[in-house]
Amino acid sequence: NIVVCFGDTTSFDINVSGYTGPYTYQLFDTSGTAVTGAIAANTATNPLTVNNVSGGIYDVVLTETAAPFCSANASLVISSPNETLALDATATSNVTCTDDQGTIVAVATGGWGDYQYELTGAATVAFSDNGTFSDLSAGTYTVNVIDAKGCIASETLTLNVPLPSD
Repeated sequence: NIVVCFGDTTSFDINVSGYTGPYTYQLFDTSGTAVTGAIAANTATNPLTVNNVSGGIYDVVLTETAAPFCSANASLVISSPNETLALDATATSNVTCTDDQGTIVAVATGGWGDYQYELTGAATVAFSDNGTFSDLSAGTYTVNVIDAKGCIASETLTLNVPLPSD
């Protein structure tokens, strides 16, 4: 089982044994619809890497194009979440004249869930399940979120010292 982030593609290998020579391979989705046409290959390149395959469940059908003209198939599962990992980071309080009261709240959605948040930039806070960063001074910060399968999203914010009032 191969895992990808939403919208990403991956690769897999076709490793032919018990046959030497030319063949074609084709991918079909769960409804039996061809995702690719028949693609010519040869065991001279074995294993063969197939690139740019998106999330889904596939049946890979290999057909020998030389004697004995046999066919074989295998199932392939490329897991992908239902929606992209998204991050909403907001400065919920700006720094004050004392330059130490800034707060950033980060909320992630989508992806594989089980989010961990990190703050980098003018201050650093290691990954944890807490998406609230407080007592921040003025500066530029990047909030990173990582989900359960390693997909990452980031957002950058700047906290400013308020202008003096007259």
